[in-house]
Amino acid sequence: MLTGLFEPTSGTAFIGGKSIKHDMASIQQSMGVCPQHDHLYDDLTAREHLLFYGRLKGFGGKELKQMVDGALEAVNLSDDPEASGVGGGGNTSNKRVKTFSGGMKRRLSVGPPNDDFSPRLASCVPVSS
Repeated sequence: MLTGLFEPTSGTAFIGGKSIKHDMASIQQSMGVCPQHDHLYDDLTAREHLLFYGRLKGFGGKELKQMVDGALEAVNLSDDPEASGVGGGGNTSNKRVKTFSGGMKRRLSVGPPNDDFSPRLASCVPVSS
């Protein structure tokens, strides 16, 4: 219901102050979905993935390049040689995803929580409270 795949039978919910009953098209424009399994292409690099998805969302040029650079840095997959954290630094953004660890793939899939790439994520993994 929260992703718009099914209509609620009763009640309501709000995402970012918008009603799932009346504003679902607007909600979906700013929503990303993070499935249980990573949907990445082995032969693309981290940078190529973000460029691809950014273009799908209508971004381009310098704006897209800055967004991608920021996103890669935010998830520690940048080309910054000073970033020596786990799975980061060096020339990581230009390595093919098939060489990534599971954690690196997950970070690339989820990405940074900002308005440009996917501010709200819906998990396909059941969650209990």
